[in-house]
Amino acid sequence: MIRARIQYRGGPREVAKEFTAIRKRELALVAQRWHREILPHHFTTTAMARYGYQPRDKWYSIRKAKKKGHTRPLEWSGALKGMVTRMARISGTGKSARASLTGPRYLYAYRKAEGQPDKAAELTATTLQEAQSLGRQFRHRVARQLNAVQTTSKHGS
Repeated sequence: MIRARIQYRGGPREVAKEFTAIRKRELALVAQRWHREILPHHFTTTAMARYGYQPRDKWYSIRKAKKKGHTRPLEWSGALKGMVTRMARISGTGKSARASLTGPRYLYAYRKAEGQPDKAAELTATTLQEAQSLGRQFRHRVARQLNAVQTTSKHGS
């Protein structure tokens, strides 16, 4: 989950009216950006180290490399990658946004064995740098739009 806080003081009534709509719109854009730019990194060979994935069984890795010809994490046949990167349902309120991914049932089902990785958690992991980048973009865009509302209302009066 990515959280951001914006404090805006001394704005006119128009800014307060627009703030919720602006925040909702921008949060949806943050969710879209995560889906478009960050999610694909979860299927690269560097993802295990980058997101702290649980190590896979040695024999699984050998079998996957031999049978599928790759060692990319969270990917066996490519079905999961295709499903989750193709489309996300973005929904949100004035306080939060969510990118709902459609994936195979095994991704979200309970873990069958004690040592089995939590694939859903691995798929949605975000680094501190990624979260900070999304937060900075959110704050900048919201502040710019709020300032535009304030400027418009001053000149329009």
